[in-house]
Formats: sequence, C-alpha cells, structure tokens
Amino acid sequence: MNDLYIILIVLAAAVAGLFVVPALKKKRNIINKETMEQVSDTFDFVRLVLDVVNVKGIDKNKANFALDVADEVATHVGKLYEASDKVDKLKLTLEVTDTVLKKYGVEPSVQEKELIRIIVEQSIEYAEKMNK
Repeated sequence: MNDLYIILIVLAAAVAGLFVVPALKKKRNIINKETMEQVSDTFDFVRLVLDVVNVKGIDKNKANFALDVADEVATHVGKLYEASDKVDKLKLTLEVTDTVLKKYGVEPSVQEKELIRIIVEQSIEYAEKMNK
C-alpha cells in the first residue's frame, strides 16, 4: 500500500508540471537553466539543514523523499519548458515518474503503468485545452 502512495505522490507532482509550464511560458524568462539550478541548489541546502538540525516531529526520510520528488519535478519543469509537442511532454513526464519510482525501489504493475500513462496523456490534453 505504501508503494501506491509513492506512485500517487510522484505522479501528482509530475503532472503538476504540465500545468505550471504553460502558465510560466506566458511570462517570459521565468524558467531557464539558471533558475532551475537555483531551485535544485535550494533543495540541496534544505536537505543539508535537515541532516544537521535535529527537528522534533519531522520524519527525515519522508522529508527527504518530498525534497527528492520536488527536485526531480523542478528538473522536469525545466525540460518541459523546451518540449515542443505532446509526444515530448508525455515522454518527459513518464521518464521523470519512472526515475523517481525506481530510485525508491517501487516497481508499478502493468496495470499501474498503464494507468500512469493514461493520467499523463489526459493531463497533457487538458493542459493544452486550458492554455488555448
């Protein structure tokens, strides 16, 4: 059951990028290589703080998982900004989802993989319609 939660979190974060990128494209130069590197550096800094500071009530494994997913999604958003068509967006989103799941040792079933693909495809379609 924990694997299902991980799959849902990773998928939700990756799909969110499909809606963020078009909105940011409307405002020029919000996303570029430098800003994505700054976001990644920020996540690295927060990870370091979590390792050094003993904060009561925070599960460091869960916090690091959330930071890892956010970091992957930030990288994903940077790549999506350059994607020109639906095929590129689908490929990139499925790649980031697969990368994070593998990193955490989660192997979705065939049905879960198909569901992930369908959700991503429909999200791309919906995002395209919203931004016309």
